[in-house]
Amino acid sequence: MKKVLVIGCSGYIGSHLCKWLHTEYEVHGIDYTPNKAVDPYLTRFWNRDIVTDDISSDIHYDTVIHLAALVRVGESVQRPTDYYKTNILGTINAINDLNFDNF
Repeated sequence: MKKVLVIGCSGYIGSHLCKWLHTEYEVHGIDYTPNKAVDPYLTRFWNRDIVTDDISSDIHYDTVIHLAALVRVGESVQRPTDYYKTNILGTINAINDLNFDNF
């Protein structure tokens, strides 16, 4: 069975995506906020912050879906560094630390 990692699996879109994928894929998730509603659809869950925590894994993923981001426009103007760290550095960490075929 193909393995899919959903980064940001506890958010609105991530949790619905996990629910949809779990019937045909082995779904793993990473998020800094646990969401018990998504647990039944995940084979594995890591409570991690993609910016500050080590997210490296020996697991090979067929696909990594990255949905972890800060998205509020007004807040991004007030806190641009936080948005840069999460949205840019978090993506770089995921690309560098994970073993995958598709991102």
